[in-house]
Amino acid sequence: MDDDVIHVEDPPNPDLDDLQQRQPVIPAVAVEVQGAVRVHRLPSRNSTVTTETLTDGVVTHVLGADLGRARATLVCASSWFYMRAKTGVQAPIPAGVPIVIEHADAVYATITGSAAVLTTIAEMWAL
Repeated sequence: MDDDVIHVEDPPNPDLDDLQQRQPVIPAVAVEVQGAVRVHRLPSRNSTVTTETLTDGVVTHVLGADLGRARATLVCASSWFYMRAKTGVQAPIPAGVPIVIEHADAVYATITGSAAVLTTIAEMWAL
């Protein structure tokens, strides 16, 4: 008599193979944000500390492009120049002033005058 019954969902004792072949239907839900949305910045997963010796007129590659980088803090005891490309515009950074970058582009640096050490703290949101 159970052969005449049509089960819309599952039969009383379904085979495991039959259940594993199913793909659940998950409807798309359209979301329209109205007003302010509260977000929480998560802590970085890890960090690295590196130093580079900057010499007069030499462009130094400080950080490579990295999509997993959340932010990086750069600080030098001498005034130096921040660059996003090996050639191009240079932004002067005063001595002892830390700058925080939150992009994934490569970073270059140079200095005029005597050599100095640039310290970089890179924080990664992904491994």
